[in-house]
Amino acid sequence: MLKKQSGLKKRELTKFLFVASSQTPTNLDVTKEQIDSMHRKNGLLGIGFHYVISIDGDVKKGRDIDQIGFDLERNEETIGILLIGNTEFNELQLKAFKNLKQELTQKYGQLEIITTLENIL
Repeated sequence: MLKKQSGLKKRELTKFLFVASSQTPTNLDVTKEQIDSMHRKNGLLGIGFHYVISIDGDVKKGRDIDQIGFDLERNEETIGILLIGNTEFNELQLKAFKNLKQELTQKYGQLEIITTLENIL
């Protein structure tokens, strides 16, 4: 866990994409800044995810891409992507995710996806 006392660490190896939802109503566009604030209130050094995809399909950078994320499966080897919403995502979000996944695959090679969100695979 990357709490304030442990500091931010650099990720040495990237093998996975962890994809989660914000578990918020589909029409509520929670911002990256709101998630960052919530994570800081919980004692973290900022947002735990590397990317946030809003309901309009906008991809926002969160935690620095080279730093270990928080609350991700296999934190030390994983890039975290948070989609705003619950379990259903719109076409703009799915297209943004597909493009981001392709961009990250070009940079890091084949990445295994870890998620419980069946409709994004």
